[in-house]
Amino acid sequence: MGFRIVGVLVADTDDYHLNVTNLPEFTPRQVAALYGLRWKVELLFRESKSLYGLEKFQASDPVIAELLWWRLC
Repeated sequence: MGFRIVGVLVADTDDYHLNVTNLPEFTPRQVAALYGLRWKVELLFRESKSLYGLEKFQASDPVIAELLWWRLC
């Protein structure tokens, strides 16, 4: 499967934000919105790791990681 680079003009900076995607059915604005949401999730995990010491446990099983997450919340 191929990929494409999509650009969206940011009005505040009059510059383009470029994103790489393999989702052919999404418009550039939709791709930008998805990347924006993903970035928010990344920031949430980063904050959670520092607040709750999540870097201390290692769990490769997603079910175990979810259980540990909910235990800390």
